[in-house]
Amino acid sequence: MIGGPDDNNGQIIDYLYRTYRKPVTEYLMTRWHFSHADAEDRCQDFFLNAIRKKLWNRADRERGRFRTFLFTCLRNFVISSFRPPTPDWSPEEPADPSLVFDREWALALLRAAVAAVESSWAARSKSTEFIVLSRFLPGMGAGATKVPSGPAALSMSDEAFRKAVSRLRAEFRTELRTLVAETVDPADVDDELRYLFTVLENPGAEIR
Repeated sequence: MIGGPDDNNGQIIDYLYRTYRKPVTEYLMTRWHFSHADAEDRCQDFFLNAIRKKLWNRADRERGRFRTFLFTCLRNFVISSFRPPTPDWSPEEPADPSLVFDREWALALLRAAVAAVESSWAARSKSTEFIVLSRFLPGMGAGATKVPSGPAALSMSDEAFRKAVSRLRAEFRTELRTLVAETVDPADVDDELRYLFTVLENPGAEIR
């Protein structure tokens, strides 16, 4: 879990940036209406601040999830450093601004899990199979109209194709579980996974 005594700071920084860059920039654009370029700049400022202060060492597993801690740090950072364009300016407030952050966090973990599995399949010379089968992973946007073309594309029977999809999904679930376990206690992994998929039930939650 992030913040443990044996963590390597360089690995933590790399993990934080890869996993949370998109959630941070999306939140800045949605909640504070920054342009994409300005949001990217603010994102870098936030992570530089996090590195200087080693914010991950302040995360207390007894007080909640790491993503919630990081979101609070981000919100406080923006509020303390933000300068509105006019004295009476006020951003449009979503019903729950943290959902924007959490949705992008969930998608970032899906991307990372898919990338890890893709790399594993490529190492086993199964890149073509992965391209076809990965359409049936969560968040990849596979539709019912695409199903019939799958077995034919790989010269498989329907039964063999279903088994291949099942194996890929099992590998994906294992990788996703490993990623989630890096940020929560073992006893909380199942709850965090359930929350992740709950967030992704919102319309438009597809990997881009």
